[in-house]
Amino acid sequence: MLINRYLWVLYLGVAPVYWIPLLSIQAWSSLKILILLGAIFLTWINGIEKEKLSFPPGICGIGGLIVLLICSLPAFIQSEYDWGIQRTFDFLFGFCALWSFYRFWLIAQRPERVLLEASIIISFFSMTTISSKFLSVPDWHGPVDYGSLPLTVSGFSALRTGWSNALSFYVTPVFILLLTRRKKVAVWKIGFCFAIIGMIVVGQFVVGGRAGIISSLFSIFWMLWSLGKKKIFFSLVLMGVISSVYLINADIASHLRLDRVLDSSSNNVKTINHFSAGRISNYIFAVDKWLESPVFGHGYGNVQVKDSGEIHNLWLRLLAEGGIFLFGAFLYFCFRVMKDVFFNNEIKRQPNIKNRFHRTIKNLFWVVLIQGFILSMFEPRILMGSFQVSALWWIVIGACLGQNVKHKREQQHY
Repeated sequence: MLINRYLWVLYLGVAPVYWIPLLSIQAWSSLKILILLGAIFLTWINGIEKEKLSFPPGICGIGGLIVLLICSLPAFIQSEYDWGIQRTFDFLFGFCALWSFYRFWLIAQRPERVLLEASIIISFFSMTTISSKFLSVPDWHGPVDYGSLPLTVSGFSALRTGWSNALSFYVTPVFILLLTRRKKVAVWKIGFCFAIIGMIVVGQFVVGGRAGIISSLFSIFWMLWSLGKKKIFFSLVLMGVISSVYLINADIASHLRLDRVLDSSSNNVKTINHFSAGRISNYIFAVDKWLESPVFGHGYGNVQVKDSGEIHNLWLRLLAEGGIFLFGAFLYFCFRVMKDVFFNNEIKRQPNIKNRFHRTIKNLFWVVLIQGFILSMFEPRILMGSFQVSALWWIVIGACLGQNVKHKREQQHY
């Protein structure tokens, strides 16, 4: 069980890392897949010993995967072979990770620590980009296949937006440090929590992915507010961190492309489109393509925007590539997941520490899922299309469903 736990921590800690020095892209990618498969395999082996073989209920179970695969058939048939296989494997990896972590959550002791430890690992990768920016050490560049971009431009991803987006998912689990079944949180945990969050967020500012930064700030504000205690203190610390980043990086407005709006005499549609790197015209193009084939779409990878590549909105991309059925099926899947998290009544508002602990864990899950939706409005492959970047999102769904079952059992026991 201990090996299984370490494998989950290791995989989640490096999932969005697309390259590391001294290893080829293929070797690194294969190693990560082996770690994931090892974690999944050991989880099911250990689960068989402790529980009967079971899957999450409803849309998150085998039936949900079958429905999504059927609805994606038109897109698969119309796409080129490589695109179709890649998107299908994204579905399979997502659901297998969801099911496996659901079982892991049921059988492991303090499974939430896995998410925290993975966030600590990724924070050190983020710290490396910060060091490269301000100390010029290390002076690394990405692989040639990813354009040999400097570490300060793309991080350990292929593009800077991909790195910032992935990092944002890891901000929320750090708040697990502040969760306790006791009445008070140790001071060192508060300090360590903000140190880790600081490394992640400053790393995002270094590469400049705006959607990821917005997602992280949403997580920080929401979690600080929901934790309830010392809100003013936490808010002042947060303002200090953001102010420090601004002062250190004097050209931050240009770095985040805010100058495109600030230097404009009028904030018309053309200005906003320029600020958003062409996303407005991008979205109009996507709607036009969907209207050409509203039922079945055009197939995976067959709707490319001239000079800017993919449609930078997951939902519009699903409409244009897969039609109304694929869009509707995935939207319904996400709606049911959010309903199970936000409107679940298993964890009642009882005035005891154990219930407060469980409620805060569920609140943490809700924030991660909302972050996924925020990012999906600005990026083409968040949630579906790039499992490595979105792995934590799928894992959290499994954790949430496992938490529902685990807490229900505890309530029945007592």
